[in-house]
Amino acid sequence: MIGRSVVFRALICVVTLLATSGGAVWAVDGGAVQAKKSELFHPSDAKIWADAAGAVVSSLPDVPRNTVLQVRALVFQPKGDNLTWSELTQMLAQKGALRAGQKPVFSAAKLATGEAATADPEANTEETNVYAGRTPDEFVVLGFIRNQRSQHQIAYEVVLKGPISAVQATAQGRSLSTMLALTYKFNTSGPPRPQGAVPTGPSRSLAGQQLRLLLESIEKSPTLARGVKSTARVVIPQATKVELWNFRTLQPFNDAMLVSFYMNEAVKLGWGTPVSRDESQPNRPTLLFQRPNETGVVMVSAEPAPPVPGSGSATLISILVIDGKINTGTLAPVTRRPE
Repeated sequence: MIGRSVVFRALICVVTLLATSGGAVWAVDGGAVQAKKSELFHPSDAKIWADAAGAVVSSLPDVPRNTVLQVRALVFQPKGDNLTWSELTQMLAQKGALRAGQKPVFSAAKLATGEAATADPEANTEETNVYAGRTPDEFVVLGFIRNQRSQHQIAYEVVLKGPISAVQATAQGRSLSTMLALTYKFNTSGPPRPQGAVPTGPSRSLAGQQLRLLLESIEKSPTLARGVKSTARVVIPQATKVELWNFRTLQPFNDAMLVSFYMNEAVKLGWGTPVSRDESQPNRPTLLFQRPNETGVVMVSAEPAPPVPGSGSATLISILVIDGKINTGTLAPVTRRPE
């Protein structure tokens, strides 16, 4: 539902931010539910996508370097996809999170118009209102994102405390909310893939003795790139679990297209730039990304897809979501093909 193209480049670096999904709650009162971690309120029939609290280091370009913000964030999907501003603000006023009739100090909107609004599955509208918090250095950022194709809606509430302006709070709140929403989608529907790419089969979850067998099969494969094998030798022995996904694209992806796509997706998900990148073999790039909070790594590799009768050329993308505290220090940051 949430288009991956809506994220501001001003993403944050998560330091101690802890997120959960699945609707953990603390208290219920009059149809409003208080989330356990953020202590923020949502309608009792909403589906919780993320509930988080902690500290972040802002990477907004106009905020002093290493500025730490205290954050509480909640992302949820309202039942019926039809929550209104009046309903949201009244609920929060009743719970004391806002004052009755309080007006925003800043508002922003992102609109999807024209044919793209229905043709592009990632075409979203976004509305954001920022309110003064309980102290001079606190802002309450509220927003709605609606996909123009599916008409699904999510809402977010972000409380930011630190030396930033209302405009900066808007960018920070939007980027954080979208990152949490994308992380929820990643955890529930799998890793990002190019539009139109389809799974070649079900995902596989491997642990224990299966990890040794996985590494052996990678080492023995006559088709896998050298970058896949060298990366696997380092990361798989350190893994506690590996989730394996394979996708086939609708048309061939050259190295530049694939690397660009996954580097952009990684920024949106808070992974940052690759810790290792191997492009030593044409049409067989390998990228390794570090997930936040030392939860693991993600390895992305590609190769020309085997021919399928009735189909044109395509690219096969393999993604390994690797859990564990993985040390990647022995891997070369960048390996390019010889000139």
